[in-house]
Amino acid sequence: HCSLMYDLIRELIENFSEMDVEVLLLILSHCGYQLRSDDPTALKDIVLLVQDRALRAMDDNEDDRSVRLASSSRVQYMIGAITDL
Repeated sequence: HCSLMYDLIRELIENFSEMDVEVLLLILSHCGYQLRSDDPTALKDIVLLVQDRALRAMDDNEDDRSVRLASSSRVQYMIGAITDL
């Protein structure tokens, strides 16, 4: 079960749309405790990947949508909540 969740989470991080960030927060808020007890380093890696992806979306000018996404206060709040998990 755990590896399936980590694969899903990594896919959401790779896509990184506003909906993906919202689903990611939902998954981690409901399953984060179990994921942490199963593999704490993998959960830490996920949080670091989210932070890195958010920084890349802000720094890189991949397209206007990614820049708007990264600067959205709603997305910033969700990323902060993921980091606090």
